[in-house]
Amino acid sequence: MKEATWYEKQLIQMVETLWYLQQRSRTLQEYRLDNHRRWDDEASRELNSRYFNPHEEDSQQILRSLQQQHDTLNEAHTRLVSAAHLALEANQLSQEISQLLDITQRELQKSYIDYDVYRENHAAAQTLLPGIHALIFQANNACAGIVSYG
Repeated sequence: MKEATWYEKQLIQMVETLWYLQQRSRTLQEYRLDNHRRWDDEASRELNSRYFNPHEEDSQQILRSLQQQHDTLNEAHTRLVSAAHLALEANQLSQEISQLLDITQRELQKSYIDYDVYRENHAAAQTLLPGIHALIFQANNACAGIVSYG
């Protein structure tokens, strides 16, 4: 943002310079108009055609160009400020994503541990199943001779 502050100062200085040049040009043209009524001879027409008229045209062109340059620089400044804000927002979002990624990593590690516990319990249960089946078979055989009266 340091560059943006410098840039703002430059734009303000350019606006002041542009305003000063416009005032000077306007003052000169008003002076020419006032004196045009008094000095209307061949020498004044020669001075006007050779120097003052081209100066007025050049001055107007320079002022238009400076105004266009100012507008372009002002637009660039606006985009620069916008880009700085977007960069700040992107940085904040990046930090949030990093935090969420850390949380996800911890959750994933916990899930792997839980899965390992599940596999151990499942394996233990699988080793007990043949014994359980045998006990059920024995219980069924023991109960086969008992008649139920209902």
